[in-house]
Amino acid sequence: MGWKEVEDMKQKVSDYIADRLAQEGISQVFTVTGGGAMHLNDSLGHHPGLSCLYHHHEQAAAMAAEAYARVDNRMAAVCVTSGPGATNAITGALCAWMDSIPMLVLSGQVRYDVTGSVAVVKADKLKDVNTLEVGSMLQGKVSGVYVSGSSGEPGQASKIRIRGKGTLNSSVSPLWVVDGVIVGEDPGLNPNEIDNISVLKDGSATALYGSRAANGVIVVTTKRGEYDANKYSVSVNAGVSLLSTGRLEMMNSQELYDYQKSWNNQSWFTEELLKHNTDWFKEASKPGLYTNANITYTGSSGRMRSFVMADYYREEGAIKDFTLDRFTFRSNNDVKFTDRFTMSTKISGSLSRTDSQQRSVYNTYLYLPWDFPYNEDGSIRSGQEQDWRGRDGINDMYDLQWNWSRSKKLTVDGTINFNYQITDWLRFESNNYIRYISNRSESYTDKRSRSGQSDKGSLSNSNSLLTKQFTNQMIRFESTRLP
Repeated sequence: MGWKEVEDMKQKVSDYIADRLAQEGISQVFTVTGGGAMHLNDSLGHHPGLSCLYHHHEQAAAMAAEAYARVDNRMAAVCVTSGPGATNAITGALCAWMDSIPMLVLSGQVRYDVTGSVAVVKADKLKDVNTLEVGSMLQGKVSGVYVSGSSGEPGQASKIRIRGKGTLNSSVSPLWVVDGVIVGEDPGLNPNEIDNISVLKDGSATALYGSRAANGVIVVTTKRGEYDANKYSVSVNAGVSLLSTGRLEMMNSQELYDYQKSWNNQSWFTEELLKHNTDWFKEASKPGLYTNANITYTGSSGRMRSFVMADYYREEGAIKDFTLDRFTFRSNNDVKFTDRFTMSTKISGSLSRTDSQQRSVYNTYLYLPWDFPYNEDGSIRSGQEQDWRGRDGINDMYDLQWNWSRSKKLTVDGTINFNYQITDWLRFESNNYIRYISNRSESYTDKRSRSGQSDKGSLSNSNSLLTKQFTNQMIRFESTRLP
């Protein structure tokens, strides 16, 4: 049999189901019409060998089929729509099952690309928070997904757990897939380039992406151009981030003195301590300023549509002396050479830099309010003074006069895809991807600092390069009709 004969034999799946019911001797159908089963309703209602009786409720249809089988001693079919339509038919189907009465129930189904638990978050739902980190934007938007900050530093990736998975020594981070390409655990995306995010939360993720998807999959689709529309968009945002301690409050100088005076008999424990009341948390924190500037072009020219974006983000941490600068670029282009041959290219890059002389949040809870950071002449105390009462005799502000650390990260991603429609049901796909990541970090410890006294100071540098390549050539067979 040739392909032409196969083409001529094609029919709708719903028509095939109606034919099969009639072939099996079923002639009576009790049904409730609905959008999720419209094709079934049409095929069953127009089949010459089937008689359809329409009801107002699915429960009544199922009970009618049960009664029909009891009276006529023949099995009937029930056709209901998707969702609540299917669940409403359960009562009648259960009664028939308990008395061994045969019944065939057909239910419509809304089409999904995957079967399983999938949550989709559109771009407009992600814009209620201004952040550079995409993972944190999912917090509170998807059920069963827990998001927490890793360190609180600007730009740090969030910890994401899907449906509470946990382990002692293995990674439980979900797999990230961007525009069909598996990128691992850190996509490094800019929120302004995202069109939507889908979260796969059950076994369907493993079926699609293998064992690496055991902890769930986050599928990201970036924005694309539009035909017959040329749009330019410019936006500038600025704001303040504040560090919160929640309901935790530390004692001030007077409260700590009153607490200890009943048992502290040290010679230095006198009311002289009350001359100083240092709020170490206030000394280490400040309002963190952030600025985001973005320019976007969306449009088309002839057979090509494009999305181009340039973005600059700068944030000063809510803990003093930490700064992040990041520049992001993306160009997505789709070209339709002919009705059968298309090509898409995606090029993105980001350059981020951090400068840190950041204070220690841990020490803000360790230091005592009786100690004070500055001498009368404005110089910073080291913590080794005789009147320093803190446990470890350290003032981290002293070393941070000179010590610093910096980092720079360059990421470049390139994708080129080809699609050729050989026939109406046969398509060739070529997907090719490359990622380049360069990391450079350096830190300086001054010999004048306490941490640099043992080795007379140090300067360290580290560099790493990562290249990832992926290519996939596929012949895809597509048919929505049965021969």
